[in-house]
Amino acid sequence: MSDRRSRGQASVEYLLVVALFVLAITTGPHSALESFFDAVADRYQHFTRTISLP
Repeated sequence: MSDRRSRGQASVEYLLVVALFVLAITTGPHSALESFFDAVADRYQHFTRTISLP
């Protein structure tokens, strides 16, 4: 029975760590996720500008 309880505790701990990680990268005015999407948008804009040149 204790092995089953240990697996349940490990799952809860894993979910807590993942939730805290997601919270850390998505919160704040200049979050890491927002910075990533801004960088991707900037690269895409440069890419489309270059393709549109004659």
